[in-house]
Amino acid sequence: MISDRIAKECDIEIIRLPKLQCSPNPIELSWNNLKQFVHDQNATCRQDDVKQLIEQFMVAMDDKLASSYFHHVYKVEEMHKTADEIMEEKVEPALQSDSEETDSGDKEENMEQ
Repeated sequence: MISDRIAKECDIEIIRLPKLQCSPNPIELSWNNLKQFVHDQNATCRQDDVKQLIEQFMVAMDDKLASSYFHHVYKVEEMHKTADEIMEEKVEPALQSDSEETDSGDKEENMEQ
């Protein structure tokens, strides 16, 4: 990709988020919280009121709240890593051994015929 080449030339690391996955994305988390805030506070459904609520949410966005989104994403990533390790260490070997048993049983049946 052109963007990758340019980023490499400028010594910039591009971090790509998984498609269709909102949990490891701090922007999506923030966007969801903004929508929930507007939903909870909006009584009139007037565009001007919605705009004011959005501005109110943005003003309240401080370092602590923004950092909490990234902390949440970090915890989600760690949870995914742990799940991957469990799959690789315990589930996949068990599936392979089941498959081998089934394969060897099929071979024995074929030999008997």
